[in-house]
Amino acid sequence: MNRFTWLRNPLVKFDDKNLRLVPPNPAGKWCLIAADETTEFSPVELSEGELAVLYIERRLSFRLPGGYDPNLLKRERLAPTIDDLPEKERREALRRNGYVKGLQDAGCKSCSPSSVTRLLIVEVARELGDPCPPHPISVYRWARRSAESGRGVISQRRKSWGTNTGREHRLPERTVEIVNHCIDKIYLEGRESGEATRLEVLRVIANENLSLPPTKQLVAPSLATIYRMINGRDAYERAVARYGEEEANRRFRHSKAGIRASRPNERVEIDHTPLDIFVVDEDAHLPLGRPWITVAIDKRTRMVLGFHISFSPPSVEAVMHCLRHAVLPKIDLKARYPALKNSWLAHGLPETLVVDNGLEFHAEALEVAALGLGFRIEFGGKRKPFHKGAIERFLKTLNYNLIHKLPGTSFAKYWQRFDFDPLKHALITLEKLNEVIHRWILDVYSQQMHRGISEPPALRWQRESKMHAPELPACVDKLDIHLSQVVHRRVWHYGIQLHGDQLYQSSELQDLRRRYGENLEVQVRFHNADMTQIHVQDPESEEYINVENVSPDAVRGMSASQYKWIRAYRKKMARTEERELSIAEAKAELRNLVSELFESKKLRDRTKGERMKDKETKTNGAQGSEKTLNLALEDELEDEMDFETAFA
Repeated sequence: MNRFTWLRNPLVKFDDKNLRLVPPNPAGKWCLIAADETTEFSPVELSEGELAVLYIERRLSFRLPGGYDPNLLKRERLAPTIDDLPEKERREALRRNGYVKGLQDAGCKSCSPSSVTRLLIVEVARELGDPCPPHPISVYRWARRSAESGRGVISQRRKSWGTNTGREHRLPERTVEIVNHCIDKIYLEGRESGEATRLEVLRVIANENLSLPPTKQLVAPSLATIYRMINGRDAYERAVARYGEEEANRRFRHSKAGIRASRPNERVEIDHTPLDIFVVDEDAHLPLGRPWITVAIDKRTRMVLGFHISFSPPSVEAVMHCLRHAVLPKIDLKARYPALKNSWLAHGLPETLVVDNGLEFHAEALEVAALGLGFRIEFGGKRKPFHKGAIERFLKTLNYNLIHKLPGTSFAKYWQRFDFDPLKHALITLEKLNEVIHRWILDVYSQQMHRGISEPPALRWQRESKMHAPELPACVDKLDIHLSQVVHRRVWHYGIQLHGDQLYQSSELQDLRRRYGENLEVQVRFHNADMTQIHVQDPESEEYINVENVSPDAVRGMSASQYKWIRAYRKKMARTEERELSIAEAKAELRNLVSELFESKKLRDRTKGERMKDKETKTNGAQGSEKTLNLALEDELEDEMDFETAFA
């Protein structure tokens, strides 16, 4: 699918007229003029926001389509400076260097031991104020070490300081063998604690001592000694032995800059997470549970492009909702949430959608949408969330910086609650939660300094989107088609029945039925959030036509999922036990009345009873036919039965 932007594609279609879009003047106004001499149109000046409004309202559409992996440089390790040493080491190193320099300044270049050297050492000690002058052999070794290493004063530090290389094991060789064997068997292979390893060492040594004379008895080492021997081994090898190579690689991985994006919408990361908060019903004020949120974020600017909240677990439907919200300009937020201080500028089609390996991201519907809208899907590695670190970091920030501060929060871990009962303190509704998240994203998160990009996300988006304008599909209808769900339905004389009992009818739809016959079955695309219209594919041209709901006001602003549960609830209420009992009693009374009329001696009564019996039979037959028809048409009966089971 082609991508469009105001700057690159000046030819547009406005109210069925071919126009040209002139770049903005110094006042920031765009100008719509006639594209050719045959079009009659008076020039109109519009702001970019007004263009977005016309685009959303489907009045304006575009007419023409339009790793860094460096080699790690092995640098020479730099020696620590004298200031890096502890105070005691620093004083001793300066003392040794003072003697070496003093003798060399006096003419003893090699500082070799002699009677003259001994006298000079005494003089240097007097100058340094050292009450304990060193032996000439020690000064000779210090001078030789300084000359060989070429590191100056830092070479005078003791080898055993900080490195522990000057100490050997004071344990007997057999004891060291036993300890190492127990470490391999208990601590590494068995993944038990150091205390368990120590107990095994005690047991093995006790058995060993049974066959040894009293003078050669082995002494068990302390727990500190065992831990010192454990920590003396390579940390990575210990992790491989205890947890496996994959976990060891994860723990000891080295983080680099990773894949970078050079412009907005080049890489968009998307993921789900449950929000750590309990939401209540708007009417009953009873807790409904923890909702899920699906968020799409731009890698380059760290600006949130869109999100979707629902109580359903992660699904391709939630991904489609989030993508639609991310692509379209957000123009009605100030009217919906008057307290907002900033506009939501981020929007546009992604070039690459970065996802994990969830089943919803492998759905065929998402792959078809990616092909149709012109973006590619990039899957991260298994159990490697750092491949999409921007969205992972944002979801954690959202929960910790916002959700955990709201009433009814469940916190990230249950032990963080202490005596706090989230169900008892739950107050926020789903609509209020949407408003709070909108305000936090636009007025807090996007406006404050972001550590990853060293500037606020909104500021970077505003600056870089001028150089790389967000791309949009030709019209909103095409976006809806590509991000919609697909079903197949038969075209009846009353139209298409969808969502249980909703009817969709138009003259174009009946024209298809006239052309292809009464048994025509078509492909239908619908958006779960908008029940007012559907898109039906023409079998011959394969183009889609819009078909409106015959009663759009009844479902306006309602999603298909909400309507499905409402229908199931109403059906449950209509089939209560009292109502069914009342109907059964009425039918029993009717049967008794018919029996009495048949037993009457009057011909008129027997005739009346026959008519009543016949009427009842026909009524039941009509109800059965209607029920059979409804069962054939309703595609969501199984979902309703599942709901009834859960509701009961």
